[in-house]
Amino acid sequence: MAEERSVARVNGEPGVSIDVQQQSGSDLVAAARLIREELAKIEQQAPPGVEVSVLRDYARIIEEQISSVLFDMLLAAALVVAVVLVFMRNWRSTLIASLAIPASVIASFTVLFASGLSLNNMTLMALSLAVGLVIDDAIVVLESIFRRVERGEDSKPAAIAGTREVALAVISTTLAVCGVFVPIRFMTSTMGRYFFEFGVSVTVAVLMSALVALTLTPMLASKVLRQTPKESAFFRFCERMLQRLEAGYARLLGWSLQHKLATVALALVTVASGCGVFSTLPTNYFTQDDLSEVFVSAKNPIGTPLAVTDQTLRAMEAAVREHPYVATVFATAGDERQHQPHKARLNLLLISKDERDADIHVTFEEIRERVASVLPPDTEISVGHPVYASSSGEGYNDIAYSVQGPDLERIARYAAQIRAKMEADPNFLDVRWSHESGRPQLTLDVDRGRAAEVGVSSVALGRTLRTLLAGEKVGSFEDRGERYDVRVQVLPEYRDDPSELDLIRVRSLRGELVPITSAVAIRNESGAVEVRRHNRARMVRLYASKAPDTSMQDAREKLERFGAEVGIAPPYVLDAGGAAESEAESAADLGFALGLAMVSIYMILASLFNSLTHPLTIMTSAPLSFVGGFFALKLFGMSFDIMGAMGLLVLMGLVMKNGILLVD
Repeated sequence: MAEERSVARVNGEPGVSIDVQQQSGSDLVAAARLIREELAKIEQQAPPGVEVSVLRDYARIIEEQISSVLFDMLLAAALVVAVVLVFMRNWRSTLIASLAIPASVIASFTVLFASGLSLNNMTLMALSLAVGLVIDDAIVVLESIFRRVERGEDSKPAAIAGTREVALAVISTTLAVCGVFVPIRFMTSTMGRYFFEFGVSVTVAVLMSALVALTLTPMLASKVLRQTPKESAFFRFCERMLQRLEAGYARLLGWSLQHKLATVALALVTVASGCGVFSTLPTNYFTQDDLSEVFVSAKNPIGTPLAVTDQTLRAMEAAVREHPYVATVFATAGDERQHQPHKARLNLLLISKDERDADIHVTFEEIRERVASVLPPDTEISVGHPVYASSSGEGYNDIAYSVQGPDLERIARYAAQIRAKMEADPNFLDVRWSHESGRPQLTLDVDRGRAAEVGVSSVALGRTLRTLLAGEKVGSFEDRGERYDVRVQVLPEYRDDPSELDLIRVRSLRGELVPITSAVAIRNESGAVEVRRHNRARMVRLYASKAPDTSMQDAREKLERFGAEVGIAPPYVLDAGGAAESEAESAADLGFALGLAMVSIYMILASLFNSLTHPLTIMTSAPLSFVGGFFALKLFGMSFDIMGAMGLLVLMGLVMKNGILLVD
């Protein structure tokens, strides 16, 4: 029988775990549903006492997230319709305008399908945010038509004249929004991949909304819209409130026009204050969602046998099982694919978010304290979000920096000094590194002179050691329809004891059995488990999680200072990786995209308005809109990340539309 290389338990009961990975380009949710159906059939055929359960299913997380986004989309549509009803104060007008939302969104699905895009968080979030954009065009057209109907014109002539009056404004606003999102296509960073689907979805939805506003909306208005008295008490109340709002806006506008310098100065102060607030905002790359799951890993010293690691694993299980938020404990040790008997892992499935009072980061800290209390101080521990996919194969890490250079010993010395500084800093949690040394190994140096004297070749030495220690398949046999391999290998008590190597004999060219020590010198050493390289240079990676109140920008600045303090200089470098590297690339990429968007918007507006000054008037609204976004993030204690950048892009499209309508 083969020796045990891994251990798996579910809530303390022994089991066998199977990981199923998605093929690139396939539908993960559809594949997961098929797997669930097959598992249900297998469970029916399983012997009594055998339970088949799905512990980790990312497809369910995707389904929950998409359901949440769809709910948000419907809620946004309902709120938009309610606002339109308050301002239009006419049920028929509200019905016509609200039809623009499903018409534009559903039509967008067809274009997204033809473009090869899928329904995911990015595309659905884009469509939910675009709900307010797609109805704008219909409201502009409908308001122009409704105003004429209220003056006594017939519905059909009013629909034709009203649409013709605002057609240029609708086209201008649509092209301006497209000008905001089209430059995203040229972003090459990881953020650009997220933004691409987001930008395509918003652009398609806005183009569809313009088509609906210029065709479906006037057609419905000509058939449905009628001049009806507003006799409802609620509508009369809304009318009075809107009249007061208009009167207040007129007074504010009149003051602004009479005090131009003061208005401009106030705008400049507002922009400057917004820039000041932005400089104080913490910046992060991506905010991890609460998936109701915690991943815990522990690493014993190199050379720890699986039996000892299993004891460590049992202690970890006992420590976390009593936590009130832990529902299921899935524990594994070792690895079938890689010989890592010194590593232990826990996947903790928590109760739902609705049943938990504490934030997920508080739960991380509680789990970390429980695990650390039952393990030796030198055990490396990591507690954080689960990893369902990783292009680097290293899993997700908030911080991943590497020290690179030509000499591995000097690299390890630099990395050890930085690691010590990180462990002493409370902003870094679960500090660890990729350099694993001290792995016991036996080095056999062939003495070619002595080997020639006894008639032993290097090939014979290698084959003999491989067969006896690693094992070799020499045949097979069948029993009751099952085929079994026959492997030749010495017993474990001879493989695990280095002193027993003296018993190994090698067949010489003369047919004699010669002791292996007659041809080789045996050295007992320790060395690095692996040597990593990046861009053909040797490196040691440093990993850590940042504290909940620490931004990625603060962590990056601290690490760069640590590198300077330990004296890292060429040809040795401290290079950012992981989320820190992606954030730095995305910041430059986003700046380029925003600059290109401003240029494209100016060109579009200049050609439509046949003016070089009107586009500048409209574009001055963009910085003022960003100020509101920065103050909102500061007020709610949030960081500026990829989602905030997406929000600013949508905000830019909104304010451009408002500016175009006013100037037109």
